[in-house]
Amino acid sequence: MPNYRQQTTTSLGTSTACPSCTPTFSQLTLCFATTENTLCCGTSTQSIVYVGYQANPTLANVTGLLYSNNTLTTQATAGFYSDDAGITCTTPPTGISYTLQNGTQSDLTYSYTNTSGGVVTGLLGGFEGQTICAQADSVDADTGITISTGSSC
Repeated sequence: MPNYRQQTTTSLGTSTACPSCTPTFSQLTLCFATTENTLCCGTSTQSIVYVGYQANPTLANVTGLLYSNNTLTTQATAGFYSDDAGITCTTPPTGISYTLQNGTQSDLTYSYTNTSGGVVTGLLGGFEGQTICAQADSVDADTGITISTGSSC
């Protein structure tokens, strides 16, 4: 445990052990849907939410609101949440679609990190275009290739 000493204008205090710190939040990974039917009978999406600190939190024992940030200042999206093992929950998209367009006659190279974390390199022929799904801000290309950002993929 770390120790500290307080300096005042007249003296340096004694060495004191820091108190044990209690976290201010707990994190829950839940299934979420905007309707009860979608949550229970359809395909809900995985959602990470935060609550006031609790040891071993579950949705059943949360007493306050759910938040989308760990400072507990932004309420989570209104809808239906579950941590029941019987609810099917899919992981939300982790990539962004990018359109690459070669504006030259020459073959040019590009690279990006795919949504599984693998690095992909490729060759884009003269005046060819291609759409890829990549991790955000991971696309690099030769001069002459324009990169347009699309939606989640």
